[in-house]
Amino acid sequence: MTLHPSYEELAQTQGQILAKLLFERHLRPESMLHCDAWLFPLILRVGFWTFTFFVQAHMAKALKSLQDRGLKRHRCPCIQVVTRMGRLRLESPYLYNRDTKQGARPLKDIFGFYGNCSTPKVQEVLADFGAHDAFALAQERFKRHYHEDVGDSAPRTLTLNSAHAAVEFLDHKLAQMQRSYELAPAHRLTVAQDLLVQADGCMLRTGQTMTAKEALAWAHAQDLHPKELARLEEAAAQGKTRLRPQVWREVHSGLTRQKEQREPSVLARRCSRDEFIAQLFQLGCSHGLAFQTTVLAIGDGGGGLKEGFEEHFAHISYLLDWRHLEEEHLQETAVKLGISDKTLSKRWARVRMERIAKGEAQAVLADLQSSYFKRQDEESEASEGTERLGRLVKYMEKFIYCMDYDKWREEGWPIASSEVESLHKRLTQKRMKLNGACWREDNLDPMLALRTVSINPGWWEEFWRWKHRRDAQARKTQTAA
Repeated sequence: MTLHPSYEELAQTQGQILAKLLFERHLRPESMLHCDAWLFPLILRVGFWTFTFFVQAHMAKALKSLQDRGLKRHRCPCIQVVTRMGRLRLESPYLYNRDTKQGARPLKDIFGFYGNCSTPKVQEVLADFGAHDAFALAQERFKRHYHEDVGDSAPRTLTLNSAHAAVEFLDHKLAQMQRSYELAPAHRLTVAQDLLVQADGCMLRTGQTMTAKEALAWAHAQDLHPKELARLEEAAAQGKTRLRPQVWREVHSGLTRQKEQREPSVLARRCSRDEFIAQLFQLGCSHGLAFQTTVLAIGDGGGGLKEGFEEHFAHISYLLDWRHLEEEHLQETAVKLGISDKTLSKRWARVRMERIAKGEAQAVLADLQSSYFKRQDEESEASEGTERLGRLVKYMEKFIYCMDYDKWREEGWPIASSEVESLHKRLTQKRMKLNGACWREDNLDPMLALRTVSINPGWWEEFWRWKHRRDAQARKTQTAA
């Protein structure tokens, strides 16, 4: 909590007065151990009344000025403003001049208060809670910390409003980062010699409630999975009038950092894979990415991932995720080949991984190809093990030049995509994949943008400064109009 230096003397003076009153009332010294339990609410209350009297003084001055110009009070509703110090109940007069046809709402024009609103700091706090917890829990947390009930809808509404603003902020910030790439190295603050990038995808559940008739029509038009269609038809047959078709959508998470950096910059978006890698490129520019930077990309071999990285980064090496190759391909193949004992299947996979790491990937592939062709010749009809071995061979043929594990390990780089997989849990799944969570599709990218802003160091504060400036400019433009 920071205080403007010009108010420090005032704070000290008022603190001395308050301390003198407490001393005269024989407050026991040992009670100061719990000062934040009883003193903090007192300070908040002082702030509440200071705020109230300040608003009233400005309103009195504004009303006199407007009345001198011939405007008269037309109506005067009461509004409520939620602050971290409490809920203010204020009169919001509307003044009107019948001759000039001019009207004014001084409370809105001066302070930006309208209807039942919240201060920007309350919006920030609720968006912070809502970005990390379920909206109902965000409401409970605000009430527990600030002793004010903001209502059932406020956390969701304010969080999603902030989230949609976060999309605009994030696009603006990434575009700013990319501008540095076009500068000559001499004009840049940093130029990275090497950079790590990782990307991965996961599926999130989406859905929107609609009438049963609309839901069934939409589900058939979208060609949903037969199980989901059957669920909707069964619910409609049971007489349910409102249904929510559910679709799993892919979202992407990624990170970038230099070798010596401990904390990467992270990103999560709902977009195409190519668009996401383009944004990862922009994010890399904030770490000094230049044309001559050596980039290591680690991925799981997902369709188009390697090609996307190679399209957007100039000097890039793609490394196939070690764990993905060992556990999801070699071990699985060993089981299908009849090595059912878990220890033996792991050993079968590990022996081949160690040879690959030493630079013998071509030899390992040749052995697997030989085994595959031999089994084909011996079997009249391909068995499950032979089919799985064939898929492994094709997979390794595609990524045969992406397995230089010892080389990168010796240079101090990771050889697995565990960082981005951990990022999935922390950035995406922790909030977006809560039990029973189902998101509107148009809220996916905004919430991911808000989560991205909240997790990257320094971005949260920068986002709210940007948002406050944007909102103030919008109010100024609206008032002038």
